[in-house]
Amino acid sequence: LRITDLAPIGEGKIWIGTIDGAYLYDEVRQEGDYFGTRNRLAHNNIYDLFLDQNKIINIATHTNRVAQFIDDEIVDVIVSDTGEIPNINYIMQDEDGAMWYGTDGMGLYQVEGNPPEHTIITTEQGMVSNYCYQVVVDRFSNVWTTHRNGFSRYIPRTGTAIPYLNKENFGFISNEVYTAMLDRKGNIWFGTAKGIIRYNWVPTRTRVVAPYIQIEGLEVMNEYRRASGALELPYDEYLI
Repeated sequence: LRITDLAPIGEGKIWIGTIDGAYLYDEVRQEGDYFGTRNRLAHNNIYDLFLDQNKIINIATHTNRVAQFIDDEIVDVIVSDTGEIPNINYIMQDEDGAMWYGTDGMGLYQVEGNPPEHTIITTEQGMVSNYCYQVVVDRFSNVWTTHRNGFSRYIPRTGTAIPYLNKENFGFISNEVYTAMLDRKGNIWFGTAKGIIRYNWVPTRTRVVAPYIQIEGLEVMNEYRRASGALELPYDEYLI
């Protein structure tokens, strides 16, 4: 039995993804319930398991739908409304509740709102590749996606992506980036074909510094006086 992913959900229960369906294993009962196409799962090959903010397990398979396990039943959520069928490699959710899906050849998908609105981000927006393997959302709301020839940073507020594909320019040990994670300090860790990279990325900020001003003299009552220290003026010399 080939295991593809694991997702603990609490209370001694864990979801197990395989190439032939999913299992909900109960450590107390020491038994697992099987879910596959016979239980309304769209496909048996499980790519990813993700527990969302509502404590609902999301199951990615080889279809344009993600299965959710709600009230002991499988419910389908449409990811692609284009009629095309992407392989969903990875699922992530940002702080605002929007869902992000990395696909195998069709880019990065965003689904948010009710009714849901679908956004597709591809190489046309600047992504390194349309093959997206893992998705990370940082504390600045940037969406990072790994590829086999680099990684991308998508900026939702501008609708554009920044490609990172030349390891010589950034000091990376490899362009083949497969996995990523965000640590508690906000650093992004990338797993590559040649090792691990810790990338301490922070956004560019404009720093405003007041100009240095040195006063060398003053004109008092139409008469120039050199400022060599404190200058005290009598009450009748009021024009400076």
